[in-house]
Amino acid sequence: MDPRELGTKIKQARDEIGLSQEKLGRLMNRSHAAISDIERGKTKLSISDLTQIARFLGKDISYFLESMPSAIYRRGQQTESESTKQELRSAIEDFRRYARLMAEKEKPERQ
Repeated sequence: MDPRELGTKIKQARDEIGLSQEKLGRLMNRSHAAISDIERGKTKLSISDLTQIARFLGKDISYFLESMPSAIYRRGQQTESESTKQELRSAIEDFRRYARLMAEKEKPERQ
């Protein structure tokens, strides 16, 4: 996913819940300028950071990853093949599984 597109989705999700860049930055132990850089696509995120952001914004990580590239049509033909679409769906599902595993590891162990 394009970092700018991801940043736009993060900003939209943050705005939906009325959370400022400063508050999100505090939750993540980062400055509001760092959050601004993320939202403008200037900083690439690790899956761990994206998982943390998704949790703070109350979104499933798939919300940020599901952006499928738009198909381009020429003369009624779709230029994106079905196998490419399936590969993208598979990659998204892999990210979801990884994110769930990371979220489980971050949960405090119950005694």
